Parts: sequence; C-alpha cells; structure tokens
Amino acid sequence: MWQTPQSMRAKTFPPASGSPSIPVFGINARNSSGWTVTSPPRLCAKEITASLQRKRAYLSTARLRNRPRLPKTAAQCTVLVVEDDPDQAALADVRVSMAGYNVRMARTRREMFTDLITKPAPDAVLLDIMLPDGDGFQILAGMRRHPKFALIPVIMLTAKTEADDIQRGLRLGADAYITKPYSREVVADTLLQVLRHA
Repeated sequence: MWQTPQSMRAKTFPPASGSPSIPVFGINARNSSGWTVTSPPRLCAKEITASLQRKRAYLSTARLRNRPRLPKTAAQCTVLVVEDDPDQAALADVRVSMAGYNVRMARTRREMFTDLITKPAPDAVLLDIMLPDGDGFQILAGMRRHPKFALIPVIMLTAKTEADDIQRGLRLGADAYITKPYSREVVADTLLQVLRHA
C-alpha cells in the first residue's frame, strides 16, 4: 500500500458512504485504517502546507491543481470579506489587511452580490457560512453555477469545524476552508496558496 513519509502525511476525513473522498493536500491514497493520506502538491511549500493543516486550514487540490499564477502582488489583490458579525468582520479586515491585501467588506448575501455586480471582481472571497440572509454553502454552490462568478476563488471562513461541513464546503467548490479561530499567518498563507500571486 502506498504511504507517504510521516513528516509529509496529512489526514483528511473518511468519506461518507457512497461519496468520494475530498483531496485536501495532495494525491489520494488509502492507508490500512481507511483514512486518506496525502502528500503536498508541487505548488505548495511543504512547510506552509503542514502549517496550514495544523492550524485547521484545508486546501482543495482539485481546484488549485491547474490554477495559473496570478500576475499581481498581494498589495494589488482585492479580497471581499463576507461576514455579518461586527467583531469577526473587524478582525478579518485587520488580518487580511495586515497580510498586505486590499479589503472590501459585505455583511450579507445581498451586499456581497451587489459588490460583485457593481465593482470589479475581487481576486478572492472570504465567505462566512452563517449569514442573516443566506447560507454560505448555498451561496457558494450558486457562485459555482454562475458564469460570471464561477472562477472567483472562495475561501470559507467559519466557526463550523465538523468534518461533514469541511467536506461539504470543499465538495461544493471552495478553494480552501479555514476554521475559526485563525491567525493572520493562516489567512496570509491560505491566500498565497489559493491565489499563487507574485
């Protein structure tokens, strides 16, 4: 049975019966306990990938595998943060800004789509799941079906930490999934891996 070295090994979640496993950090392989073990993809530094996994940030290699490098620096990138809680919104604003990105804020599903329609497309969206006028999973699924929004990178940023929720977000097309609480380094590293900017 194929195995990765212990230092490179990362567990994902056992798949629900009848559903595919979600590749989080690399190429899927099964170990004897039925869990998926993975190796980091070429686009990620091993240290960053291992750090993200320890800090509860999950990358979707299925979406990131063929993404071209973004010919911008962090300072030229805009991140739309969708968060209804004022304290969490302020925290996300500070952490994303400290990572060097331009930030736009939206508190609701309606504000988010108004922003997407009326302003230049953001380079990434940080999307909370529990919004007052919509469910983040449904919003994500709708974005992936919409021709204008389908390719915008989406990172779920949420307090929902259950394996089923993480699997669902990645399966619906999230590029990454960060669970709260999180640090500036986690946001910065995740955005770097998702956007692959200069």
